[in-house]
Amino acid sequence: MPAVAWAAVEPASNGLPQFDPSTWSAQVFWEVITFLALLELMRRFVIPRLKEVLEAREAAIRQAVEDAARNREESERLMEEHRRRLAAVEEEAAGILRQAEKRAAEIHAEAMRQLDEDIRRRKQALWEDIEFAKRQAMKELRAVAAEAAVMAAEKLMARRMDEETALRLVNEAIEELGAEDNRSVGPGEGTKPGPQLH
Repeated sequence: MPAVAWAAVEPASNGLPQFDPSTWSAQVFWEVITFLALLELMRRFVIPRLKEVLEAREAAIRQAVEDAARNREESERLMEEHRRRLAAVEEEAAGILRQAEKRAAEIHAEAMRQLDEDIRRRKQALWEDIEFAKRQAMKELRAVAAEAAVMAAEKLMARRMDEETALRLVNEAIEELGAEDNRSVGPGEGTKPGPQLH
């Protein structure tokens, strides 16, 4: 067949063979053969390679989508875990605050109890000091009364006064002792008036 095509082309060697109608059948024949050969080459080598590339690309895209879905699920899980931990921390902080408030109330109550106890002890000590001072004052008054009685007796013996004058002097001495007693004990703490001799 190439010899026939060459023989058909040879008369038109002076011009372009592709424009020579006598060579068109040969050209179509070889173009069909070339196309079929190229198609066979593509079917055997190019198309499988393209198919592999497309499948690999599809697998990569599918893997990326699956990874994105897993990452989203993991992110949601981590976010939910973070929310749970945050809620637990808030609850723990609230518990610590409640414990601190309770402890502060207990400390305040204990401090008030100790303060009341201290006030009670100080008041008791003060009353004991007052009682002691009163007893001391009474002892001093008794001593002064005894001294006054001795002085009155001495005056009676010295002046040899009659009985009425002696009684008056004794009563005056007792009244003076009562006034000194009131000044020693303080206002509102006065003693009862002593008995007068008749």
